[in-house]
Amino acid sequence: MNIEEFYEREQGLISLENVNPSWLIFCDGFAQGDFRALEKRVFDVFASLILLSVTWPFMLLAGIGDCS
Repeated sequence: MNIEEFYEREQGLISLENVNPSWLIFCDGFAQGDFRALEKRVFDVFASLILLSVTWPFMLLAGIGDCS
């Protein structure tokens, strides 16, 4: 761990004086953990199922109307 990572972890801030381009590219700032990834996946599936159930009748009507 270098000084930039330590400062960010402890203070919750980014020290602009110590930041270099390689730190911005290779930092782990967007890693959220396995539980957060699972939580996001469950929410995504749930939201897509709700949207599918709302739009399904319209898709069915469009399909029936196209065959006529």
